[in-house]
Amino acid sequence: MKKNSAFTMSELLIAMTISGFALTALLSTVVFSTRVTNKLANTIPTLGKAHTAYETLNSDIQAADRVLTAYPLASPTFQTNKTNTLILRIPANSGGTTTAGSYDIVIYYLAAQTGESGPFVLKRYTATSVGGVESTPALNGTICSNIKSLNYNYIAHETFSGYNSYRKFALKSPPLANDTEFDDNKVIVDGVDCIADGSCSFNDLNQLEFDAPLPWYHLADCYYSIDPTVAVTDGNGNNAYEVSTTFNVRVRYQGSTSADITRYVELTNRSALRNR
Repeated sequence: MKKNSAFTMSELLIAMTISGFALTALLSTVVFSTRVTNKLANTIPTLGKAHTAYETLNSDIQAADRVLTAYPLASPTFQTNKTNTLILRIPANSGGTTTAGSYDIVIYYLAAQTGESGPFVLKRYTATSVGGVESTPALNGTICSNIKSLNYNYIAHETFSGYNSYRKFALKSPPLANDTEFDDNKVIVDGVDCIADGSCSFNDLNQLEFDAPLPWYHLADCYYSIDPTVAVTDGNGNNAYEVSTTFNVRVRYQGSTSADITRYVELTNRSALRNR
């Protein structure tokens, strides 16, 4: 007589144990995948907005011909500095043609912000200056949030040629010779940085001073950090040739233990004013 086939109690217990392990592994995978998805969902948009803001800022710098020390000039609402305000003058362009005396003014202002968007947000204001008549700045939008800090460094560029026995050359702008926050000061002669090798320096008389006379007809390419508040050019400009910017953006996401994790991403760039 044929016996009926059936699971014994031991076999059932073994099968249930294996099923339990498989279910636990599956649930762990689902939970891990959900946490990774949450992490990416929170991180990617934040970095994406920061990169977009950074590209907009650099595009405006490259289109500008001056960094203004203040705006409006008659009664300043904004003043350019190294930590929260940058004022750019961009030649007005219509169909590829610029109009003399007409400018677009673009102002970047880092404002304090509480809550999830803080500690700072970057706002962009626009205005116009036509024939010396300045319009009131209007808020164009908040282009980036979750900013921890934003720093600007303003670099002037001048070229000097060796002549007679000259060792000292007058600079158009007061140099920030002891500015340790940035490392943008350099003087290149025949491919050698004379600031780095100690053969020249900036003296207290706003001069570039060499230890020995600059050889006849040899060129000295001088790049140096300047005080952004000092106007030395037309239109209240501060003589900046390049602007170096450093963003610190906060990124927050859910970690493996479900606790929020905060990280800071630094974005740096150096852009020249192409229309200067």
